[in-house]
Amino acid sequence: MSLLKELDSNAVSISVLKRSYKKNVSLGQKLGTDDFKLMIKEYPELTFLVQSSQTPQLKRSPIETYGPHGQKIVQQGRLENSVEIPITFAETISGHLWRALRDWVINKKYLIVVMQACSSADLKWEILDSWIAIDGVDWSFEDGTAYKPNGTLYGQYFPEETLSISGMAKGLTTGAAKIGLDILNNILG
Repeated sequence: MSLLKELDSNAVSISVLKRSYKKNVSLGQKLGTDDFKLMIKEYPELTFLVQSSQTPQLKRSPIETYGPHGQKIVQQGRLENSVEIPITFAETISGHLWRALRDWVINKKYLIVVMQACSSADLKWEILDSWIAIDGVDWSFEDGTAYKPNGTLYGQYFPEETLSISGMAKGLTTGAAKIGLDILNNILG
């Protein structure tokens, strides 16, 4: 009897639960949720604590074409490196932090942002030419709501693997395209 059929039955045996547990544990430790630090290279003295956010997307835009008999063909296109990352700050933004955010928006600055998990120096992303849009905050004078703005971080994200031109040749199937990349690699050194 398969594991799926055993789990669907009304009476689940302990051995099935143990097997399921061991299989899940064997997949490795999961990353727990964590706060993130938002650091700006141009303001090294400032660090914002971010309560919730997203990792930058890693995808290519689809290219849709149609072949014989109306068959739809979807292939991988260009790397989509522009990002829109929603951010919820965990701390009250005031004083020099607020002045830096305000300066960033009012003076139309494009900055380099590093987002890093508080618990791991290895878990980080660098966003180039970043700018931020801060959403309006609801004020409530009855309960003394703290000013914790939300916003969206815009910018350019380049995963390390995609910066290698020779790595791009792995996905190519035509000989002419591979030769073109070899020539480009020789020119760039």
